[in-house]
Amino acid sequence: MPVRTSIFHSVLLLRSLNGIERFDYGLRGDEGAMMRIRLMQESHKSFRTKQKLARAQKQNRPIPQWIRLRTGNTIR
Repeated sequence: MPVRTSIFHSVLLLRSLNGIERFDYGLRGDEGAMMRIRLMQESHKSFRTKQKLARAQKQNRPIPQWIRLRTGNTIR
């Protein structure tokens, strides 16, 4: 007698919030419902916002000491 698992894989047609249809592999039952909810939600941050935050984070750092030694205390 073959061993039966409690998780069955099925192909689900998910329609995302922006109207694009795509096939995704999901699970049936509670795990599958949670996976479907996660796949259908939009991200909190858009990619453009993430890029802006990354650039601001790069710019927000202390000035190296060797620049102060090279230019005196004048920083332009």
